[in-house]
Formats: sequence, structure tokens, C-alpha cells
Amino acid sequence: MESPCINVCVMHPVKTLCIGCYRSIDEIIGWAGMTDQQRRRIMAELPARKPLLDERPG
Repeated sequence: MESPCINVCVMHPVKTLCIGCYRSIDEIIGWAGMTDQQRRRIMAELPARKPLLDERPG
């Protein structure tokens, strides 16, 4: 399975998700050692994480 990485590797300081792929640092670090099932689960969750980073404070 491919990685969702798009080479925009910047962690959101509050949400602690990558603003490029929407994964957590633990997911990024552990990606290579995960099973396909674990990766598919994370990939399915990523679209729902995008709006979390689009939220504006206040």
C-alpha cells in the first residue's frame, strides 16, 4: 500500500497532525511496520481529519 505522504511534512502545532497527509507523528513513524489492514484503517480516517486543520480559531 502506498503512503499518503505528499512531501509537505509540517506538523500542525495544536492538532499534532501533518498538514500534508493528516497523519499523526506516531502514524508516520510506524507506517513502515504496520500491516495493510492498519494502513487501510488510517487511510480511511484521513479525509475526516482535513477539516480539523481547516478550522480557524475564534
